[in-house]
Amino acid sequence: MIKQFVAISTLSIMMLMGCQKQEGGSGTVSLDLTDAAVNNVAQVYLAVSSVSLHGPDGTLNYKLSNDIHDYLQYPLLDYNGGISVSLLKDAQVAPGAYHWIRLNLATEGNLDTYVELEDGSIHELEVISETGLKLNRGFYVPEDGNVSFTLDLDLQKSLIRTKNGYRLKPVIRVVNNDDIGRIAGRVDASLLSSNRCNQAAMYLFRGYDAAPSDINPKNDPEVIVPVNLENNNAYHFGFISSGEYSLALACDPKDDPEAEDEMKFLQQKNVLVRSSYTTFIHMDL
Repeated sequence: MIKQFVAISTLSIMMLMGCQKQEGGSGTVSLDLTDAAVNNVAQVYLAVSSVSLHGPDGTLNYKLSNDIHDYLQYPLLDYNGGISVSLLKDAQVAPGAYHWIRLNLATEGNLDTYVELEDGSIHELEVISETGLKLNRGFYVPEDGNVSFTLDLDLQKSLIRTKNGYRLKPVIRVVNNDDIGRIAGRVDASLLSSNRCNQAAMYLFRGYDAAPSDINPKNDPEVIVPVNLENNNAYHFGFISSGEYSLALACDPKDDPEAEDEMKFLQQKNVLVRSSYTTFIHMDL
């Protein structure tokens, strides 16, 4: 077993590699983490102990830690609206096909992975998967090349309220950083007040003229973001793959990921997302 240690500030990354290595050159992999925001929650903390990649040399394990903990804790709501945080930066790997990515979590129940509500109460976050957050998304690393992805953890779909607290049923998009755009805009205050909306959210669906719906297996929205009523009713989608989409405004969305819910959509517009551009779409009365 070969062990290679690289220190970056307070972050220590340990790469455990198989004894047999592919001859030839190498490539690099970069991974960032972001999340789609969620209403009625002050913060969600995710403690990641390591990142695993499975490829030509077997499973590579990159350990994340600092001087205090054997994990790194990420306040997820700090990383939305086009903001992300780096998990791996130019990690050197063997070129070839990779079959999955996994974020291994610390869930010991001592305020490592947990939810903080707006009233200040704290709830340990139960994670359904015993193997952490595993993404069965394949990718290819070319020799002397770099691949860069953003992992978008959709808390609106992933955070489940239970009788005893909260659990995480992870829904994660993997986005190629070489082909992403953004959508931003605002909602007319008169549109919200005339419909007596206390909260609002923007739902993004694949394709033009999509039929808007709640979170469900048949027509699942690509991403959901809240409308910020305290900031001129603004909204922002970051890290969206280029393509054609439908954008729908929901009034007072109470969307349980595990149930069918009646939704009140006020407006819908088509939007074309182009790589490296921000497309502005406003919802007016």
